[in-house]
Amino acid sequence: MRVRKLIQKDGQIQPEVLELFKDWQELRYEIRTEEWGGCLVVEVDVDPNSFDPLVGIFSSKEEAMGAFLSLAEELGWEKVPESFAFYHALFDGAKVIAGVKVDDKVSTYDQLSIENMIRELAQRDRIVVYSVDVITYIKDIYPEVDRKVYSISKAIAEKGMNPADLKVLAKLYGKELSSLEDYLNFIEFLTKGPVRLPEGEVQLPPLDTPIEPC
Repeated sequence: MRVRKLIQKDGQIQPEVLELFKDWQELRYEIRTEEWGGCLVVEVDVDPNSFDPLVGIFSSKEEAMGAFLSLAEELGWEKVPESFAFYHALFDGAKVIAGVKVDDKVSTYDQLSIENMIRELAQRDRIVVYSVDVITYIKDIYPEVDRKVYSISKAIAEKGMNPADLKVLAKLYGKELSSLEDYLNFIEFLTKGPVRLPEGEVQLPPLDTPIEPC
């Protein structure tokens, strides 16, 4: 398990790490640091085998790992993303239809099956969307989504470029967007290389990049 935290470049690393492991001294870990923007990324790689002796205190190794991760998140750390979902939603004139792509599987959901979709999204470390507008209607029932979302349009804007509408981008690439699967496949496609915009190209940051400011 890898967790990380962004701190100011002149911040103190050791107190942050000591606080994280104050009540978890049995765990073995390695620390790595890297500059990112105006911040310092502190990444802690925790040996999963070091959770084994905690079985007994916890009912399972997975429960122990979950408890540690919950504490880490309370202290401002995040799990380094390892699993990803692509998400989009369309309004068909009567209701919202949402789609989730994980690996090569696309699933669609309406308002009657939204709880199933939330369970699917909750299992992923990062949710990739083109625009954050599409998560508006699920934020009330899944507020945690905010800290998981990687927005392509936001990443484009942060590079000083103007994010175009998805259909405009699709035309630049000669692609048709007629179904949710088309949208999801195109969103994933955009993350594979530089994004072609009417004004030029922009290279997106990796999908596992930190998304919170330090």
